[in-house]
Amino acid sequence: MHNLFIVRSPLQIMNAYEASRHFNTTQNILVIIHNAGSKNIEQIKNMVDIFNLDNIWSKIIEIEDNKKSKFFKYVKLIKSLQQNKYETIFIGDFGTIFKSLLANLEYKQSYLMDDGTATIITHKTISTYFHKRKLRLKELRFLLFGLKAKIKKDINFFTIFNLKQLNNEIIVKHTFNNVKKRFLSHKHHDDTIYLLGQNLTQGNIVTKEKYIYYIRQIINRYKNKKIIYMPHRTEILHKELKDLVNDNFIIKDTTMPIEIFFLKNQVYPKHIISFFSTALFTLNVMFDKSKIESFVINLDEITFRVKTVKLCQDFLQTTSIIQSPLKRYSTL
Repeated sequence: MHNLFIVRSPLQIMNAYEASRHFNTTQNILVIIHNAGSKNIEQIKNMVDIFNLDNIWSKIIEIEDNKKSKFFKYVKLIKSLQQNKYETIFIGDFGTIFKSLLANLEYKQSYLMDDGTATIITHKTISTYFHKRKLRLKELRFLLFGLKAKIKKDINFFTIFNLKQLNNEIIVKHTFNNVKKRFLSHKHHDDTIYLLGQNLTQGNIVTKEKYIYYIRQIINRYKNKKIIYMPHRTEILHKELKDLVNDNFIIKDTTMPIEIFFLKNQVYPKHIISFFSTALFTLNVMFDKSKIESFVINLDEITFRVKTVKLCQDFLQTTSIIQSPLKRYSTL
């Protein structure tokens, strides 16, 4: 019987690899749904090469991105996958296509893999999904093609987070043991401070001026240390940020997620910094001897998605990640 993995981000591919090893699955089929953005597509393609997925999955299906709706591609995908029965289906998130696949395929069990801190929100969403009477139009339109719209079976979790069981779901916790075993056999420790950038200005979460002010604070805090700034894959580097570059502050772009950058290069970082990047959670599990530090932005200085930011900051407090305050921009 086959096992099916559906992913749409680089992190989800890493989780799929870990799950395939953890559950010792065979006859694996991988479906990659590409999102808009050349960097995201490039990182996914690099992940396929780095993990040598062609030799792990018996079949890889890619749904390419374009400006038109993917709906008809999804219908075709579902009907083609209906030719098999599945032992387990592993999904990367709880979006429309993932729900539709679970509603229409025959399988014994399913697991949601982590997608950063979105897992925490999705866990609560799924707990109420089975009691919800109304479905969205995006879900109902599959009925026009003879497909189902409602999931009947419980969805389990394969996660690094300490999730509290809410219904009948099974929660399997892991620490990326298989990923670490593969990549960290000849690790070397690195005293450089790695500062993980976030696309906070593009998302209108903070202004450009505030973001540069926060980065300056961090540089001044560690002015005698070498800092490497690793931009987020969707981040646009502002001129003001580039102007900060000197011998001790270097910007290093990469074509892979930060987790894979460390693993592939056999680097065991001593100190990692960010604001509330979801990578902090993953890195805290993968590199449990590293100093992981979150600089806390005051919520009243955030202009958009305040609840989401608060959720991340609150959840960070439940981990061993160090919380460091930032001076308020308004005090200038």
